[in-house]
Amino acid sequence: ALETNTKEDMGAHAAFILLWGANLASQPNTGRHLAAARRRGAYVVTIDVRETEAAAQSQEVFLLRPGTDAALALAMMRVIIAEGLLDREFVARHTGGFDALAAHVRQYPPAWAAEVTGIPAERIAGLARRYAGTKPAMIMLGGSSMHKGANGWQSGRAIGCLPSLTGNLGVAGGGFGPRHGASSH
Repeated sequence: ALETNTKEDMGAHAAFILLWGANLASQPNTGRHLAAARRRGAYVVTIDVRETEAAAQSQEVFLLRPGTDAALALAMMRVIIAEGLLDREFVARHTGGFDALAAHVRQYPPAWAAEVTGIPAERIAGLARRYAGTKPAMIMLGGSSMHKGANGWQSGRAIGCLPSLTGNLGVAGGGFGPRHGASSH
């Protein structure tokens, strides 16, 4: 059995891979697992502030303004909750504070995030629907660049809610993959 949240787990099980600021294609030890996932039919999406090698390995690329990752994640949560795409059983059993989160993200529709991120509202909504509708889905978070801004930790908090909302925690091929640049076993 493969340990979850490893590059090997991603290669063997993930059906959707979101490379959020993670240019994994440039890492030979991870890039081959990404290629294996693609051969299996996994859908790969890159979110970054610039075109990277990962973009060439992705079916979709979202280029956003630097420092706007939280806005994108908040709008994705808004779509997932408003359209009932969340895993209600997982949320009820394994999370706390859902009602407060749902109330909070109501003010962040895709049209608002489009103004902030530079990504069209329809693309943001489509990304949220595909992420919520494809299991298992893994998010590979990038290195430290996202966290260098004054409120960078807010992006990590917002992105961190996505696997919980969709029941993508504790399952093979889901959750968060190894951090880009972090050592993994």
